[in-house]
Amino acid sequence: MQDLESNAFDIVCKYLGITNDVTVEYPKVFSIVDVEKEISILGEVKALGYTLPKYEQLKLQQIVANDLNSVDIEDALKGE
Repeated sequence: MQDLESNAFDIVCKYLGITNDVTVEYPKVFSIVDVEKEISILGEVKALGYTLPKYEQLKLQQIVANDLNSVDIEDALKGE
């Protein structure tokens, strides 16, 4: 997808006769997990009185992993 978008910019810029100074960069990790919704679901399961320690542990690990994947390490190190 990244190559397609980059090639599309090349073609358009050639057609317009301008220099292509666009850089297309996609994240390396994609996640479609909605962290807030997952936390809400965990809360609802607990509110219903269910105790599913293995499920809760796995779900929390998934939430943390997905949330951490959204952090840009360079920005975090800069304190941004």
